Amino acid sequence: VVTAVEFESNTDLTLVGASVGDNNLAGMALEMVTTDIFGNERSEEYPYMGAFEGDIPLDRDPTDVEVDQPYVFSLDQNYPNPFNPATNIQFTLPETMEVRLDVYDVTGRHVMTLVNEQREAGVHTVVFDGAQLASGVYVYRIMAGNFVETRKLTLIK
Repeated sequence: VVTAVEFESNTDLTLVGASVGDNNLAGMALEMVTTDIFGNERSEEYPYMGAFEGDIPLDRDPTDVEVDQPYVFSLDQNYPNPFNPATNIQFTLPETMEVRLDVYDVTGRHVMTLVNEQREAGVHTVVFDGAQLASGVYVYRIMAGNFVETRKLTLIK
C-alpha cells in the first residue's frame, strides 16, 4: 500500500501531517516511488534519477560501487580540539610516499614524532596521546614529498 506523502512545500521536503511517523513510508522500495515531488513520472529505465533526468544515460552502472582515490594532499584539523588526553589527526596522500608527522610546543621544541614511514595513498588517521604533556597549545606538522602543512592543537587537562 503506497501512502500519499505530505511535504512542507515543493522546495522543503520536511514531512508534515499524516506523513510524520507513518511506518508505511519507512524503507519504501524505490520501485514503489513512481513520481517525483511534483507528480512527474519517473523513468522506468532510470528510476533512481529525478523525473527530468530519466532520459540522461549514465556512463556507468549506478549499482557499481567505486572507492574514491584521494587526489590531493591534506592535513585536517585534529578532533576533538581542545582534547584531553588523546586526539585524532587525519591526513590524505594522493600516492604512496614517505611521511613525517611531528608535534612541537609553541616555542618550536620537538615534542614527538607520530609518523616517520612510507604510507600508502589514501586517508590516514593517527592518534596523538598527550597524557604525558602539560596543558597548552601545540603545533603538528606533516611533511610528505613537497607537501608541508602545519596546524595548531590545544591540550587541556
